[in-house]
Amino acid sequence: MLGVRSSKKILELFEKDPNINNFNYDVDDEYDDFQIICNLFNFKNIEITNNNMHSLQQFSNDLQIECIIEKVNKFIESYEN
Repeated sequence: MLGVRSSKKILELFEKDPNINNFNYDVDDEYDDFQIICNLFNFKNIEITNNNMHSLQQFSNDLQIECIIEKVNKFIESYEN
């Protein structure tokens, strides 16, 4: 449960209801990129690549995962330059 607290959005829900045990996030994930966020929530290292950068940007913005938003945005900016 600690890892998901890196999401400001999920943390706010948990603070409102400490008994919450699930969170539904409806997203088109054709390439199973959300697994990277699951890995982050489980304290595993993740890698930002040109293949997952836009998905990570979407997930981190939607879920307000502040610990990676800036890194993802910098990676995209660097990649596009």
